[in-house]
Amino acid sequence: MKTETQAGLSGAANIPTTKMLYRVYDGPEREESYGISLARAIGFPGAFIAKAESVAGELRQQARANRTDEHELQEARRQKLVTELVRQLRLGHRSQADDEELWRYLQQVNDKFWSNMFASENVEELEGSGDDEIDYGHSAEDELEYFEQRHSEMTY
Repeated sequence: MKTETQAGLSGAANIPTTKMLYRVYDGPEREESYGISLARAIGFPGAFIAKAESVAGELRQQARANRTDEHELQEARRQKLVTELVRQLRLGHRSQADDEELWRYLQQVNDKFWSNMFASENVEELEGSGDDEIDYGHSAEDELEYFEQRHSEMTY
């Protein structure tokens, strides 16, 4: 960073001014702490600059940790959706439904899976849908009976 300091009239008072001179380059942003660079250029005390750098470093570290936590949550949501998909496919495989009924069921399973998979990118959408919860409180036989009953009552 290059700075230029001028002493001159600014308004009605003789106030020194500082210009921060930056150049535009191709590629990613390299400077993370514009405010700290400005404070250093103005001549703030070293202890102040050191504390500001320490706090800024902690904040950057927290931001990285938050991004990692969010990534792990998204992976857990996706795994939950895949587990539910496998469960539903097994139910369909074990059912006594005819081919046409089974085909419609598989289409619904497919549509719901991909809809929820895309929604998993947006936490509010996924958490707002209560019917996406996996209920392990029932046996596989209960689930199969529910599937067959539900699909025998469906009107297409």
